Amino acid sequence: MITDRDIAIRGVAAGKNPSTAVFQCYDDDDIHDAAEMMENKGIHRLLVLNANNKPVGFVSLADFAVKSHDECLAWEILEKIL
Repeated sequence: MITDRDIAIRGVAAGKNPSTAVFQCYDDDDIHDAAEMMENKGIHRLLVLNANNKPVGFVSLADFAVKSHDECLAWEILEKIL
C-alpha cells in the first residue's frame, strides 16, 4: 500500500517542490460556494478559515458526501475534477 504521505516524502527526497497553491474558504461560506470552488480549481480539499483568517479545519469531498445531505453534490464535484 502507498499513501499520499509516501508520495510527498519521496517527492521531497527527489528535490521536488511539494507545495502548490492553497485554496481556502471561510467557515461561514455557503457549502455550494465551497463546492463550486473545488470544481473550478479541480481540488479535493479546501482549507477552512475563520473571520480572523485563522485556520479552523479542512473540508473534503468526503465531507460533502457524508455531511451535506446532498448526495449529488459530491458526485458533481468529482465528475468535474476528474
